[in-house]
Amino acid sequence: TSRELSQIATQQEKENLVLQVSQTYYAAWVSQEQIVLLSKNLESLSKILKISQLNYENGLTRKLDYERILVNKTNLESQIQSLQTSQKQLLNLLKYLLDLPLEVSLELTEKVDNLSDLVEENLSESISQRTDYQRIIKQQVLNRQERKVLEAGFYPSLSATYQYN
Repeated sequence: TSRELSQIATQQEKENLVLQVSQTYYAAWVSQEQIVLLSKNLESLSKILKISQLNYENGLTRKLDYERILVNKTNLESQIQSLQTSQKQLLNLLKYLLDLPLEVSLELTEKVDNLSDLVEENLSESISQRTDYQRIIKQQVLNRQERKVLEAGFYPSLSATYQYN
């Protein structure tokens, strides 16, 4: 049963690796989508900034309003830069998990449209089929056997000695 336990542990590690790869991929994909969204917001804010600058130069708005928009633009640029750095780190982690060289370029193109179906499928999976559950059961069996061996060590023993002169 010790061999079975190690096989279950190996299977669980494989499942954990798959889970970690999928979580990393999803986080990288989300950051990519956020970058796209913030870039569109930056384009719009740049247009608003130009309009605000012209209005300020013509005396239609206050300098404070123009400077607020400028600060917002700078903050947005910082957020985009931070997300790009984060995405690079996530992609490098994904390459590491997949055992790919860092020089390889990855594109996140797949969208998970049926994510809710996958979640429902995993939730409906029988608990007895889960490797973590199987591992716990095997560990309990091994612990019971070990306990019996230890208890047997405390059983009274009968020994006899005889000396012939």
